[in-house]
Amino acid sequence: MSAETVLTVPIVFLVMLMAIQAAVFMHTAHVAQVSATEGAAAAARYGGGVAAGAEATARAIAELRSTATDIPKVSIVGGFAEVQVGLRVPRVAPFFDFVVTRSAREPLERFVAPDQR
Repeated sequence: MSAETVLTVPIVFLVMLMAIQAAVFMHTAHVAQVSATEGAAAAARYGGGVAAGAEATARAIAELRSTATDIPKVSIVGGFAEVQVGLRVPRVAPFFDFVVTRSAREPLERFVAPDQR
């Protein structure tokens, strides 16, 4: 009986840690997507731009208490605002070290005068 316990308890704990790590991974992926979307929306607003997108992305990452791997990449290309975010996944299991990268793309807002509509 004790030999079975010695073998099964570490396996049960390992499975439990992996389940928790999977949940943490999914949460970090969601935070990365939300941060990228916030930044793209801010950059795409009329009067926004790259600086506004970078600020909104950094603010979202900080508010959601996550850790970025580097500075988020914000660009405006071909009438679209694009943001790419990389976040480090907190480690629960000792051998699990990942970075989640997500991006978002929004069309730029443009002002159309009432007489041109």
